[in-house]
Amino acid sequence: MRDIAFRRESIALPQGERPPIASSRQSSKLEVDARRVGTTKGASRAPIYTFVPVETSLYRSLSSPWEQRKITTLVAPPGYGKTVLLSQLYHHYSGLGIECIWIGLEERDTSLGAVLSKMEAAVGVLTPGWVLTASLPATDAVDRMDGIRAHLEQQVDNVAIFIDNIDFCHDNVGDFIDHLVFHTPENVILLVSSASTPVPFNTARGQLEGLVRTIKTADLTFDRCATAQLFAQAGLPPIDTPALEAVVRRTEGWPAAVRLLQLIVDNEKQLDRGIELLSGDDVHVADLLSRRLMASLEPDLVQFLYEICGFRRFSRALAFQATADERAPLWIDFLVERNFLIIPLDERREWYRFHTLLREFLIKEARRHLPASRRVEVHLSAARWLAKKGDCIGALELAIGANDLGMASGLLDQVACLLVRDQGDTSAFLEWLERSDQAGVVRGVHATFWYVWSLLFEQRYEAARDEAKRALQQVELGPPSDLARDLAARLDLVTVLAALHLDSLGVVLSDAEAWLKAHADGDPFDVSAAAGACALALLPAFQFAEARNILLTAHSTIARSPTVYGRCWVETIAAMTDLAQGNPAATEERMLELEGIARREIAPTASIASIVAVVRAAALYDLGRFDEAREAVAINLERAARNGIPDTSRLALEVAATFAVAGDSAFSVGDLRKIARTFPKRIGLMLELQFVRQYLLREDLEEAVELASSLGWDVRSGWPRSLLASATEVEKAAAAFTTGCLLTALGHLAAAAELVQAELRQAQEKGRRKAQVELLLLAAEIHMRMNARGSALRYLSRAICAAAKRNLLGPFLERRVVLAHLIGNARPKELGLTSREELALYVEIQRLVSGTPSEESSGDLLEGLVEPLTPREIELLHLLEAGYDNTQIAERLVVTVRTIKWHLSNLYAKLGVKSRTAAVAKARALRLLQQ
Repeated sequence: MRDIAFRRESIALPQGERPPIASSRQSSKLEVDARRVGTTKGASRAPIYTFVPVETSLYRSLSSPWEQRKITTLVAPPGYGKTVLLSQLYHHYSGLGIECIWIGLEERDTSLGAVLSKMEAAVGVLTPGWVLTASLPATDAVDRMDGIRAHLEQQVDNVAIFIDNIDFCHDNVGDFIDHLVFHTPENVILLVSSASTPVPFNTARGQLEGLVRTIKTADLTFDRCATAQLFAQAGLPPIDTPALEAVVRRTEGWPAAVRLLQLIVDNEKQLDRGIELLSGDDVHVADLLSRRLMASLEPDLVQFLYEICGFRRFSRALAFQATADERAPLWIDFLVERNFLIIPLDERREWYRFHTLLREFLIKEARRHLPASRRVEVHLSAARWLAKKGDCIGALELAIGANDLGMASGLLDQVACLLVRDQGDTSAFLEWLERSDQAGVVRGVHATFWYVWSLLFEQRYEAARDEAKRALQQVELGPPSDLARDLAARLDLVTVLAALHLDSLGVVLSDAEAWLKAHADGDPFDVSAAAGACALALLPAFQFAEARNILLTAHSTIARSPTVYGRCWVETIAAMTDLAQGNPAATEERMLELEGIARREIAPTASIASIVAVVRAAALYDLGRFDEAREAVAINLERAARNGIPDTSRLALEVAATFAVAGDSAFSVGDLRKIARTFPKRIGLMLELQFVRQYLLREDLEEAVELASSLGWDVRSGWPRSLLASATEVEKAAAAFTTGCLLTALGHLAAAAELVQAELRQAQEKGRRKAQVELLLLAAEIHMRMNARGSALRYLSRAICAAAKRNLLGPFLERRVVLAHLIGNARPKELGLTSREELALYVEIQRLVSGTPSEESSGDLLEGLVEPLTPREIELLHLLEAGYDNTQIAERLVVTVRTIKWHLSNLYAKLGVKSRTAAVAKARALRLLQQ
């Protein structure tokens, strides 16, 4: 079994001089020392009880943080003292100098977002806000987990994270626990409790790696020693051994039952009678509460308990305002001092909750004894007070319980703004909305509006579109106002964005253009979102000029806003336009810089940075930098696909498909198909066509034909009409190119040549440079198979000329098997290559395909070098090849970015190029990087 290497150096004591375990009777001193010696993050700290907790053998076994496993789980029903034990350990560890983080969940903390918000507050990470530009928050749940993990990685001191009542969260919180267990440093440990279900995480892996200690019900029971301590601490006379054994036997060591017995004995001074009545199961505990404890209280106090038991949490002030009884604060003090199963929720003991067992009993009894009218009166008073104090969620729960639907409607609007707009916690809001709907609460405009955005964020696009239309009708029926007009404009924008995700590109074009005409002077976020959506809808139709024109609007509007997130989206869409026209060099440079900005200024793990990264990966692939493209997609594909738009994900999937077909273990065909199914069918079709082409490039004709046939392709009739009936231009072009590849591989060369010529004309008309290169290379292969080497070389020459200025090396490397046979010892003059760009690309192709370029090719290039490069310029070339951006180069060379730009300008002039990508390619061809 493996112990965690908890760092000792953070405490200025040798191992042999560690402080002894703190005695429970030293707790008050320890609490003071915890504030001075240890550190506790955030505003949330473990509760401090008025009673002295029992020092059990389990507590002693957990008291040395250096000897604990990575995660300790405590799983037992209510009443077994899990919160008390965690609180003991929290204060003890703090006294030892450990940095302690307390996350105490309440019953309303049902969503993962609520858990993350509490964790972020505790560790000092800012909760991300909501950004409407692309209908997504700037960071999603995974980003937030990574942000917390990154923060913990920076901690030098030992850290203990306590999470109490993890089972209150109904979301997939297991991913978060996995993050903390498997991806945080060894100086971080976790102690997590659950009352109803096992702590959700990859337990099998944790046990295999020796990271887990599991504490169950039997471990938390009180033995004779613990029971004797409890009675002694209550100031009761010593209990003899037979009586102790009777208590343990009749209570089965259940701490709650032992505590109840102690209260009864303390009140009635009759231990024997208490033992006779106690059995330890829930039913008899309820009877005891009724017959013994409740009967010992004043009737007015019992009435008070019935009135406030419906509150999940309460304070003296809330209890007074709700009941209008001046005795309320004194009664709470009395119950706390008696340890009447009331649990403090904060260090200052201002807020409390009833123990689950007590609350359940009180609610049941209140239904029998408290008039419904009084319950409604108390709950509404409490709801109004909580609303004034800013606790709109607590107020909403009470208003619903009191059936005040009017108050609940207004509070639901506030909850919507809090959870969705301010915290991005859509799942929690959707739960409250469902509960409100069931109660008959009428949604206000704010709740409706944020419901629509929540649906969009949850990727329920059809529901978002339909709900937005209903919301628009609701807004239009209301009185006209600036708020109503603003909401209507944003709801119209929702329908545009939903249509984009649903691939209803015609709707996007018409509605986005209409929206821009009506709201040209609107919010920069919204205007750039509408313009960006419009541009994205134009790209699959190869309407590049129109897309660039509309992007001018997006650029000019987003420039008026300081948001990095909005700028990233606009720049990414512009880069996709460059990429679609076959200009990967410009795309790669722009995306490299933008990714760095996003990771620095938003978050290292921001979703938008991953989206930018996969667009850059597509550019890298087209540039022939396959290894870099693979790495970028492997790291960012999952997150980019989860948060991106259809066409950014398509680019990533097509790059990943090339490696999946090649058998790369980082990707699988099945996994890529699973991702594609989360998008409109166009993305899935484009992926399948890419699979077919990649199988052909790897000379797996049988697999390629089988896959194409499963899609309906036939060598005589081609693709079925149903497959391409409503297809976009990009789908039709991809299908035609795939058909050309299939026909060529099957030997139908004349038909393939005819199809290629037709597609080549269309690619030239639309300005699709990469498609031209791919089609020319396919034509070269067709003529080589026809034994027409001269024609094949002419097509190869045309391909090189088309690719040279854009440095489109990727298509050549994909067909390197064919090109190796065709190029042979062909000289540049035989191909008619004259410009430096063409010669540089040809030399690079020769080097990568054949191993070494011809002497004549290298000589022709060297003659074109204006003057020798300086050592600093050679150093710059190496840094460019390594992928550094200008800021990183400046930091490495300890100069300003302006100086780097000046050096690069001189370097480009000497090499006769205009970009860093072209400079690296030229340097490789000239073998300058070997210096």
